[in-house]
Amino acid sequence: MRRKTWKKGIALALTASVLMTTACGNNVDKEDTEVETSKKKTDKDKDAKNDKGIKKNVSVLNNKLNAAYIGEKMVIKREDNIVVQLGFDAEDVYLDLDDDIEIYQDANLEHKIDVFTDYDADEKQFILETPSVGIAELYGDDEFEEEYSTIKDESYASGSQTYSWGNLPQYYLVNKIDLETGEELDTPEITVVQIDTEIASAPSPVFSQTEEGNARIYWKEVEDADKYYVVGIQRTEDWGLETFATIIGATDGTEWICEPYKGDDGEVYCMNEDFMEASKKWSDDREYYYGVIAVNEEGASSLSNLVELSSLSSSLPIWMDYDIQNEEDLSNGGFDSFDKLPTTVGVEMCDGSTSQRVIIYDCDNYYFDEFGFINIPARINGTLFTDEVWLKTYDPNTLERDLADLKARQEALIKKGGATIDPSIDITDEEIEVPDDESKDESEDDPADTSDKKNNNKGKTEFEVYGNNELSIYIAEQMLKTEEYIDISDFAEYVDVEFVADAFQEAKYQNPLILGIQDVGYSDQGILKVEYDFDKETTAEKQKEVVDKVDEVISEIITDDMSDFEKEIAINNYLCENAEYDMSALENGKEHDYYYVDEEFYDSFTAYGILVDGVGVCASYAADFKLLCEAAGLECVVVSGNLEGSLPHAWNKVKIDGNWYIVDVTNNDADGFSNGLLNLSDDVSTGVLVQKDDFVLDTLVDEFEAETDELEYYHVMNKFFGKDQIAQKLVEDLNANNKTTLRTDYSLSEDELMEILNDVAASITGDFKYGSYFGMIHLEY
Repeated sequence: MRRKTWKKGIALALTASVLMTTACGNNVDKEDTEVETSKKKTDKDKDAKNDKGIKKNVSVLNNKLNAAYIGEKMVIKREDNIVVQLGFDAEDVYLDLDDDIEIYQDANLEHKIDVFTDYDADEKQFILETPSVGIAELYGDDEFEEEYSTIKDESYASGSQTYSWGNLPQYYLVNKIDLETGEELDTPEITVVQIDTEIASAPSPVFSQTEEGNARIYWKEVEDADKYYVVGIQRTEDWGLETFATIIGATDGTEWICEPYKGDDGEVYCMNEDFMEASKKWSDDREYYYGVIAVNEEGASSLSNLVELSSLSSSLPIWMDYDIQNEEDLSNGGFDSFDKLPTTVGVEMCDGSTSQRVIIYDCDNYYFDEFGFINIPARINGTLFTDEVWLKTYDPNTLERDLADLKARQEALIKKGGATIDPSIDITDEEIEVPDDESKDESEDDPADTSDKKNNNKGKTEFEVYGNNELSIYIAEQMLKTEEYIDISDFAEYVDVEFVADAFQEAKYQNPLILGIQDVGYSDQGILKVEYDFDKETTAEKQKEVVDKVDEVISEIITDDMSDFEKEIAINNYLCENAEYDMSALENGKEHDYYYVDEEFYDSFTAYGILVDGVGVCASYAADFKLLCEAAGLECVVVSGNLEGSLPHAWNKVKIDGNWYIVDVTNNDADGFSNGLLNLSDDVSTGVLVQKDDFVLDTLVDEFEAETDELEYYHVMNKFFGKDQIAQKLVEDLNANNKTTLRTDYSLSEDELMEILNDVAASITGDFKYGSYFGMIHLEY
């Protein structure tokens, strides 16, 4: 039996970022001031295959230098120099080591760190000296009395260091020469340089919003942390992350919420001011990111995973664009019927765009004013903004029914989400016995073999294991077999936890037959320890049921003569017609802050829920849409993110006629507004669906960009009309069918909607009900 040691003090959220990951590795002697590393060849020849069939030390990545990991890592303290031991005298061979041995801040090797260097001819050592000010040094004092004052107190570690690598968790040392001979390498080599921080574990924050739209960042408690700083840092295309990170918030808890601005009357006038200024302040070549650092009396952790403001700004409300009841309504004494009450109101977002948000009328707390008008309080969904409307005409005999209908109409417009937060890596100091047959895959199967034999499924449909590199494929294969211990130490990339996290996330999201992961640990020896919802036997049975159901559904709804678009519509419609959204599962996830759900709801968050049980949340819809698309021959991926900023969500992108399109099946199943999120572009969906980058490898995210809405459902079905044409079409359909749903520009404002409804009312006899969302207008008698 082999024994693996699991180091204490690491908790890394598997939310990979191109920019960084948290520290993971061995401690170094606290008295050391320099760390030596000797880059030597391994015992095996570099081209020799190991027992997994993977060529170690030749894993060339898609980075700017086409450099390869060589399976080596060094660990240094913040103030240490990097010392590279050479096997030759650089002065004898006239090498410019500054060009041959470099250090970068990012895994893509785009942003080189400019440091002073030295060469010790006697010891044949090349020295990269600690910067005078490292990346992501902290600015801003504890009390925020001076916004940009430098932290002086020793308790804040990196901010007090005169010479420091700063708060990045790791760097990338790249050498282009053989360190023994000085000869140029065909492939540059990457050594991960990990910073040994005073607090070993960085926070793993989740960037979200409260239900009221306040920016919210929350995380699990970090061992030894006394306080946490929420920081912002700029990044430029040319230079990468800038030197200083500005503190925008501090807390001794595990949550930070951006407080709104309230007037003297207590009414909220402005929200998310911190983010508004940052989003509008910088030029096109500057991006703003946010992260969290844990601190105590001894020092600080590294900077956490970061989130880019632009991925949040379109869903963060700033203020109401205008009141619900505009001046014209007020001058006329208020609205004259329940049917005329608006459904949405414009809210200006952090990025300057206007989002139409659903109005939630408080139908239980209406009152009559001195003029006999009904006053109905209202709040704007996803914000802290409130307002009131006046209704001057009503029927006392139907008042309660009309109020109930109004409430139901508005609630139907609220979208549905529901996905759990990705599990975090937990590494302890326990020694865990790992059986030989589990710690290493001794079979001679090539890990890159993506045949269906790995999936434990016997159905007719064969699903290829999805992965964009060998590590991602291998991790997916093992998780599809519900392997508890996954040894990746034969992959040279295992030393880079960021890379491992990225590969793990892709494997998890893009292989829906992996049915439920509760937790995952990772050791610096290269062992992933995965905890699943179910044991191997139960999982295999459930996988078989899912695949059998896929076969059944495909034979029922797909024919050989269908176009790709027709196949997509058939799959979307099948799920909408045969699935029920699991509100109880959503509420259970909400109770646990979406970190996990109770056992009775496991299936509702996996592919088993919708296809087999007929009930599930968005994660299940998205997983099954992917499985059915693949079985029908369509290229499809699951996408992760947030719905209108606040709710963890999953949806899909599908490739039709060479273009990627957004499909949110969960919310296509909506009364009156069916298929409203079918084949959208990224630009169109901004503010409704906020995409994260962890669904595929970070370097490939841009390849899945949805650049067109040419096949958007209402366009293709001839149900999309300009604002100047749609009123006539609504009248025609309403007269012919007693109800209709058509779409116009996605940015349709409430004023424009009222103009259209007035035109409709002038052309028909009788009253009608209406609803509107995201450019769609629904009318019925």
